[in-house]
Amino acid sequence: RGLYAGTLPAVAANVAENSVLFAAYGTLQKLAVNLTGVPSVKELPNLASALCGSAAAFFCSFTLCPTELIKCKLQALRETGAMNSCIVSGKSSARSSRSVHFCCVLLRNF
Repeated sequence: RGLYAGTLPAVAANVAENSVLFAAYGTLQKLAVNLTGVPSVKELPNLASALCGSAAAFFCSFTLCPTELIKCKLQALRETGAMNSCIVSGKSSARSSRSVHFCCVLLRNF
């Protein structure tokens, strides 16, 4: 327990979100340059850049939503105390291993 307890999943989700966001934004800007015939990305109109950003955020949501779903389900089960009753096959009593096992169960059922 400490200040940084539980930050690893949040950091991993943030890294995945930002990598998809920036990769999609750059790709969509290049696509917009090819479609509009503008000489470079720097000369794209503001509206085209805004549309590229919106589309990149749309693709980014596909990365972030599954991790948020798992996080919310784990939090809800922890608050209700149902996580301990759902995991009966886990041999270890460590909380982190139960959480990892439960994430695997969630992913199999997703």
